Amino acid sequence: MKNKVYQRRTRKMNLALLLQSQQRINKRTKKKKTELAAMMTTVLRKMLPSLKSSNKPFL
Repeated sequence: MKNKVYQRRTRKMNLALLLQSQQRINKRTKKKKTELAAMMTTVLRKMLPSLKSSNKPFL
């Protein structure tokens, strides 16, 4: 009887830990994606004035 309760409890704990780690990983990847997007926008903003001044087509 005691063993079954223990198994159930550990299973719940393991699920909770799994969920927590997944959420942590998701947060990290989301942060990386937003950082990447921010970097891209800054790069594009820096390039845009030079593009406007020169009439060369942007490849």
